[in-house]
Amino acid sequence: MTRTDPPSRPTSPNASADKAVQAHHHYTPEELHNPEVTLPAGAGDVPLTNYRTLAALASPAAADDGAKVVGTWDMAAATPDGEMPSVLTVAEVEGVLKAEIEVGGMKRLVSGETLDGNVFSMKVQYEGALYDVRATIDGDAMEGTWEGGGNRGTLKGKRRP
Repeated sequence: MTRTDPPSRPTSPNASADKAVQAHHHYTPEELHNPEVTLPAGAGDVPLTNYRTLAALASPAAADDGAKVVGTWDMAAATPDGEMPSVLTVAEVEGVLKAEIEVGGMKRLVSGETLDGNVFSMKVQYEGALYDVRATIDGDAMEGTWEGGGNRGTLKGKRRP
């Protein structure tokens, strides 16, 4: 097996640093499929296809097929005063998750929506307190916890068809 050295670079005042960078250089998708230098070869627009694929994989709502959170959910939280029903609607707007929740017939302020694998988290403003909500998604079911205002409890939800 013959070892080949990488092509040499022009010398510069930082020759030793250049060699270190060259020795540990990793290619990025932008370098490998730069649309400014990629020539058509009969396979369509390869850079555009690759960028679309990367964007779809990076999308929070596409993190895991089983954990998609986008949709309308009928929720029920166990509280010290009994079960509290709500309707949670989650959408993806320009690649960012945005949730709205209606509790007791009133829309509440929602912030900090995230999806990490199959765990959805958000913060909900309710009666002057900020509540942390965290739920695990399993297909069309959601189950988790809430905490805020000196209280905590569990919640369950089912996605509407």
